[in-house]
Amino acid sequence: MVVVPLIIMVPGLFNLKSAITLGVMMQVYNTFGEVNGSVSVVMNNWTTITEVRSIWRRLREFEVKLRLCEKKLHSQITSALRG
Repeated sequence: MVVVPLIIMVPGLFNLKSAITLGVMMQVYNTFGEVNGSVSVVMNNWTTITEVRSIWRRLREFEVKLRLCEKKLHSQITSALRG
């Protein structure tokens, strides 16, 4: 992946109209490295991200079912006390 920005910019080095300097080329190269590093953090942790998301969804479903059971139990208790 280190060579990708260099390969992309090579035609600009030999074109007199675009005049890409070595400084601009190094800035693009460094920026590409930063973006690549940031994306690789997400890719390296994707399994953990999906596991945490799955756990969060299951906990939300559990909370919804727990609230439904709580409402049902509350209505049963109040009807038993009245009846």
